Amino acid sequence: MNSREKEFLATLRQTFKVEAEEHISAISNGLIKLEKNGNAAGSQELLETIFREAHSLKGAARAVNYDSVQTICQSLEDVLSEAKQGKLTIAKEACSAIHNTLDIIQGLIATGDAGREAEVEGAVAQLSAIKSALPTSETEVSNMIEDKIQKKSAIPSNSTIRVSTAKLDKLLQQIEEMLVIKIATGQRVNDLKFVHKTLDRLDKEQHEIEKEIYVLQQFLDGEDVSPELAALLHQLIALFEKQQHTTKELNDQLTKVGKLSAQDQRIVSTIVDTLLEDTKKMLMQPFATLFDLLPRMVRDLSESLGKDIDLTLEGEEIEVDRRILEEMKDPIIHLARNCIDHGIENSAARLSAGKPEKGAIRITAAQASGSNVSLTISDDGHGLDIEKIKAAAIKQNIHTSQDIESLSDKEAAMLMFHSGVSTSAIITELSGRGLGMGIVAEKVEKLGGKIAVDFIAGEGTTFTITLPLTLATFRGIHVIANGQDFIIPTHHMIRAIRMSTTDIYTLEGREAVSLDNKSISYQNLGALLGIPALKNQRDTLFVLFIKTAETTVALGVDAILNEQEVFVKGLGRQLAHIPNVTAATVMEWGKVIPILDPFDLVKTVVAGHAHPMAASPKATSEKQEKKSVLIVEDSVTARMLLKNILDSAGFAVTTAVDGMDAYNKLSDDASHFDLLLTDIEMPKMNGFELTEKVRKEEKFADLPIVICTSLGSKEDKERGIEVGANAYIEKSSFQQSNLLETIRKML
Repeated sequence: MNSREKEFLATLRQTFKVEAEEHISAISNGLIKLEKNGNAAGSQELLETIFREAHSLKGAARAVNYDSVQTICQSLEDVLSEAKQGKLTIAKEACSAIHNTLDIIQGLIATGDAGREAEVEGAVAQLSAIKSALPTSETEVSNMIEDKIQKKSAIPSNSTIRVSTAKLDKLLQQIEEMLVIKIATGQRVNDLKFVHKTLDRLDKEQHEIEKEIYVLQQFLDGEDVSPELAALLHQLIALFEKQQHTTKELNDQLTKVGKLSAQDQRIVSTIVDTLLEDTKKMLMQPFATLFDLLPRMVRDLSESLGKDIDLTLEGEEIEVDRRILEEMKDPIIHLARNCIDHGIENSAARLSAGKPEKGAIRITAAQASGSNVSLTISDDGHGLDIEKIKAAAIKQNIHTSQDIESLSDKEAAMLMFHSGVSTSAIITELSGRGLGMGIVAEKVEKLGGKIAVDFIAGEGTTFTITLPLTLATFRGIHVIANGQDFIIPTHHMIRAIRMSTTDIYTLEGREAVSLDNKSISYQNLGALLGIPALKNQRDTLFVLFIKTAETTVALGVDAILNEQEVFVKGLGRQLAHIPNVTAATVMEWGKVIPILDPFDLVKTVVAGHAHPMAASPKATSEKQEKKSVLIVEDSVTARMLLKNILDSAGFAVTTAVDGMDAYNKLSDDASHFDLLLTDIEMPKMNGFELTEKVRKEEKFADLPIVICTSLGSKEDKERGIEVGANAYIEKSSFQQSNLLETIRKML
């Protein structure tokens, strides 16, 4: 194969990846529906759909020389063919095996199939095992139904074409640039109107002068004036009349040009708006593209937690900007996982509460008022534990305990969206870090949306998200800070007040202002952004109250100019990570103005108050002192890996080869450890026994204990909670960042 052929094949394989993802998603979702449907009516049609998708995937794999994928798909076709003929039933175990096979196919496509023959053989063996099982069904399907399925019309091949999303994004970006032209043409029309008004004013002044000239002419006609003076005055009058005529001509011409410019501006505006809307529609995708990710995730997670859960999806046809769907993928998955992990009880608890044994999650997309869409994620679990949320918020010092206790249940529920707030008894790969809900709220609000939560104790919880249908423009406040222009999104501003500088006071070493009898952290926006102050400072200033999630801060600015529609322009890779700045906009006169990031602003104000600019030498020394971690692991390889990770992260590390060795080192009066990281399966004393023994001693009551093990069953995690572990990390889903994040959170 020459270089051109290799390049062509690489291009084809990129296209194949997109197509394969669609086929795999369709097969996976079809399997979940089939598993849920059992042998009810419609199962044969589902089997036919899955079979066709598998066949199409096999054909596409053959076209790009993915022999391994083709081999697996052939075995999958054989299984589905026998199921169609009624020779076997695709039961739960078979569905699980096929899902595992799909995971292997995804891995082969993502990273290539070189050296992975064993995985391919394993996938084929799993599928062969399904075929070799005893027949469980001899149901015959009538020829009429089969014919009906076979005769379903296919989509004409020329009805759609595949276009790279990168190309569509570039097209949209170019059209969005035309918004600047639209705004500029509007400004030119306004400029012409201003000139027209100036000429009108000049015309009025000329009329006043004309009256004086009439008096002058009467004087010249009635008085004895020297011929030289009379000639000079007549020349001035003639010059004025000529000037007056020229002004009238200019005014008439300007009126004509103004009308034509206004007409051109309307045409440009209509064309740009139409182009933009049509291009946005091309980038609109149905929620189905996001919802397709959920059935498999819900099935696998509920199964791993020993729960039986039905997932209902509604409004898949509602369309929204693809960029919004991409940003909302992780938040929706997190909320669904939250419902499964925290919300819905296990079968025994549900039955004892008089509920159906099977839990329910419902996710609905719907058109909201105006240009918004709403998304609701609800479960029929036990609702929220408000007291636990309050306790977690107090522990994180979000507000004083007095303030938190005075909140209504609905207000207290919103505390869960603060970073660090978690009600989980133990940290696992699914929950307990208190970061997820904060990230969900931040993502939603960065998209210009809102999130709310409602619940009924014992009956369930509902999260409601409101999002814009499209991105590109938003309403923004144009402000001046230390002489510089900035835009702040209106969505995050709850109030703007003119204040005297004497209204700023110091509270516990922090600058603050009062809003509704509450003290709000304050900082001058210019100072926060590092802009030098102007020499002549005013005695009054404008204070903007900015709110993100449930945190409010106050920012002082020199002036508030206006609120306007703002066109968002990305900063590019080189400037993508400027603190407190998220994008830029181009004003109608061509000036580029930064758009500030409300989330960064709030974090900067809060962090600035929480951490003094200059720490004392003692504080600095204490901060630099290494935290000590005891690693307990019998495997030499795993022990060295964990030691290297923690050494590199700046921890002082001691190792132990088993639970007994660890207990002896903990008991040594000369030693001090800030955290214990232990495996479970070890000789002499396992991790559960070690944790339980350590917790019985008063001096270790507050010692953070993290279990890191290959055991991941629900029973093992419950045992970890029972013996007193603070976190439980599975080696199968081990990530260095998660381990370090968990340890730092504990310390």
